[in-house]
Amino acid sequence: MLYYLTLGKFLALPQQNFLLFFFNILIVILIPSFSLAGMVRTRQIRSIFFISSVTEYYGVCADTVAGNPMLNKPDFSLEVYHV
Repeated sequence: MLYYLTLGKFLALPQQNFLLFFFNILIVILIPSFSLAGMVRTRQIRSIFFISSVTEYYGVCADTVAGNPMLNKPDFSLEVYHV
């Protein structure tokens, strides 16, 4: 929520530079869609995250959403770094 409020404040300012405005729009649109893609499309996104704690968190969430029967597997490290 704080993320949207901060970026909304920047977007509400008068823009002298089109690239800055375009970059702000990209941040507002792409980061939430990327996190949603990480929640749903697990296999493609996991190769991008190489921090194990973040990947394991997104992997558990995505497997829960998809109803993956492999969720009961105790070790996620093999799936986390799967390319």
